[in-house]
Amino acid sequence: MRGLTRPFLTLLLWLITAWVFLGSGAAARGEIVETATFAATAATLWWFGDRGPGRDLR
Repeated sequence: MRGLTRPFLTLLLWLITAWVFLGSGAAARGEIVETATFAATAATLWWFGDRGPGRDLR
């Protein structure tokens, strides 16, 4: 279950972004793109950032 959480959240974020983007007017799309790009980038970096080799904490 834990292994599916991050990909599911990332996909869900992109789907919500597309839904809001397609349902908004042209004036609001610029702000939506900026906010959604930041959020999606953070989610993607979170997903790939935790895939490195484990560190030995002493």
